[in-house]
Amino acid sequence: MTRKIFVFGVTGNQGRSTAEALIKGGGYEVYGLTRNKESKSAKELALLGINLVQGDLDDPASYESALAGMDGAFLNVDFWAHYKGDNPHEARDAEIRLAKAAVDALHRAKVGHVVYSTLESLKPRFELPHFDSKGHVTTYIKSIDLPATNLFTSAYYSNILYSHFNAPNSKTGDTYVIPFINSDETRVPGYAVEQTGLWVKAALDNPDKWIRKDMYACGDKPKTAEMAAIIGEVTGLKVETAHRTPHWVEGKEARALVSEELWLNQLAFEKGLVVRDVQKSREIVPEQWDFRAWAQRNADALKKKFEEA
Repeated sequence: MTRKIFVFGVTGNQGRSTAEALIKGGGYEVYGLTRNKESKSAKELALLGINLVQGDLDDPASYESALAGMDGAFLNVDFWAHYKGDNPHEARDAEIRLAKAAVDALHRAKVGHVVYSTLESLKPRFELPHFDSKGHVTTYIKSIDLPATNLFTSAYYSNILYSHFNAPNSKTGDTYVIPFINSDETRVPGYAVEQTGLWVKAALDNPDKWIRKDMYACGDKPKTAEMAAIIGEVTGLKVETAHRTPHWVEGKEARALVSEELWLNQLAFEKGLVVRDVQKSREIVPEQWDFRAWAQRNADALKKKFEEA
C-alpha cells in the first residue's frame, strides 16, 4: 500500500534528501512544503514526482490543510535561517516557535508517524542555542505523545564548503589551512546531509520499531588533522590544520574568528560533549559515507573552495 508522506522544507538539504530517498525507494507518495513552487530546486523535485505544496512554516494555515490524510511526515526547522551572527537566542526562540506550531498541526491532523530532525540539549553543562532549540522541541513532542522518531543528526561534512560556517580561508606559501578553529586532535561527529533520507526512510519503513524511539546519524568522528589530510589526498593540494591548542580554542582569538554560536559549537566538539555511536548509525544505514567517502565525491568542490584562499 502506498503511504503519503509530507516533507517540510522539501528544497532544503535534509528535506530534499528525504523526498528523493522515499521516491526512489518506492511505496511512498511524497508531498513537499516550499515557499516557491517556481524555484529551480522545486521544479527539479516536481519532475521526480514530488507533489509540491506552496506554503511557509511561518504561516501554519498555509500548510495545515495539506496534512489531512498523511500517513507520515518529516520535519526539520532551520535555526540558521534566523541566525544573523549576533542573535542566537532570538534564532533559538524562532525555531522553537515554528517547530512547535508544525508539531501541533501534525498532532491535530493525527499524522501516524513523524520523523523529527533534532539535536540534544547540552544543558546544564553547556549552553548551545541551536542544540537547545531542538532539544526543547524533542521534549515537547514527547510531552504530547506525538507518534514520532527523533533523528539526532551530526555536523554536516558539507559545512566545510560554506564560508559562513568556518573561519576565513587562509594560505601560507603553497599550504592551505583547513578553516576550522579546533585543535588537531578534536573529533567532530559528522555525516553526509545528502544521505539524511536514508535514515528517515528506515524509520518510516519500520514504524513498529521506530515510533517513540531515537535514532542517530553519524558517518564517523574524524579528527581535525585527519580531515585536513583526507582533503589533501583527494584534491592534490597541500592542506594542513592551523595547529591550534585546546587552550587557544577557548580564548579570545578563536572567538574573534567566527560568530558566537559557531565558536560555541566548535567548543562543544573540543570538549567532547557531542556523543555519537558510529556503529549503531551504520547498522541502520550500512551504506552511510564516512568523511573520506564524502570528500572523494566532492573533491572538485573542495579544491575550488580551498583555492579561493
